[in-house]
Amino acid sequence: MKKRVVITGGGSGGHLWPMLVVADKIKKKYEIIIFSDRNLCNDPISKKENFRSIKIISGKINRYKSLIAYLKNFGNVILFFLGFLQSLFILIFIHPLVIFSKGGYAALPVSLAARLLRIPVIIHESDLTLGLTNRLTLNHATKVALSFPPDNYNLPLEKIVFTGHILRPEIFSNTKEMIEEAKSSLKLNPKLPTILITGGSQGSLAINKIIAKSISELLSFANIIHISGIRDYPWLKQSLPAEESPGRYILESYTSKMIECLMMADLVITRAGSNTLAEIAALKKPSIIIPYQYASANHQYRNAQYFEKNQAGILLDEKKLEKNFLLKEIKKLLSDQKLMQIIGENAFRINLFNGAENIEKLIDQIANNQENRK
Repeated sequence: MKKRVVITGGGSGGHLWPMLVVADKIKKKYEIIIFSDRNLCNDPISKKENFRSIKIISGKINRYKSLIAYLKNFGNVILFFLGFLQSLFILIFIHPLVIFSKGGYAALPVSLAARLLRIPVIIHESDLTLGLTNRLTLNHATKVALSFPPDNYNLPLEKIVFTGHILRPEIFSNTKEMIEEAKSSLKLNPKLPTILITGGSQGSLAINKIIAKSISELLSFANIIHISGIRDYPWLKQSLPAEESPGRYILESYTSKMIECLMMADLVITRAGSNTLAEIAALKKPSIIIPYQYASANHQYRNAQYFEKNQAGILLDEKKLEKNFLLKEIKKLLSDQKLMQIIGENAFRINLFNGAENIEKLIDQIANNQENRK
């Protein structure tokens, strides 16, 4: 009978994809049970490889200061306690050797229930600032796995393990022929550079607005692949530019082929989610990084700063974002191939990409320790 491991987390694609990658990595050795939130977008996790999946009752804390937010938070506190009791009951029944927590509000009741049952918890932090769930579970975590070098954090040294980014393995499977075939299938103009624009799994209204204003001029010198997010897709689709532009405009609300899009891109315009930045870095792509100004604990700005200070990306402040300034930065980069190459190489150099392998070793170590104690 296989040893049992619980993988928990949820709230956005930034939590879900790394969970799935780790699950795929260790599935031959362990029986895996995934505890995620009730959001329907999490279903691909259980369907992808037929992992056993349990939806945990959980509530997300609203940080806005308003009566509605306070009322929602009151309800979310109740949901948290229900999720804690649910997690406690299930963990007593299945009693895994170790829990791997990717963070997000779904992981909090699971991690705290594990503390009560003395089940070891490994938490993984993708960003340069710990998320709320990871901060709340830090003290009782067995190990804290980090995507970025430890000297960027103020954390207990005995708990830290520098594992690096957890990336989908297909990120390293690109070939020149694959990229050219993908470009041809989209009918991109081969004489023009290709710009990928993405606002992360939720999309970005600020980025989408500025691109809508700039699209005609952008298409005069580049192909554009624009992943808008579901919310902004309808109004963006209504304002599609004329087809006679030299460059081609590909607009999608969501894509399951983000890696292919990154491979095709000569330049990426993006938010500062750590997973997206890590994939950009792994492919040695130059990027213009526009961090979300309202991100919790300003974690996106810190991620972007890490790239900027190492000359691994161009940081643009969302508050100062306007059409002419963005166009100027894009043209400046595209006109300097040497600079774009340096930025891409620097991004690759300052990041570690074998996070899944290192997490596997950490899970093995703690699981073996647990078995030896029995």
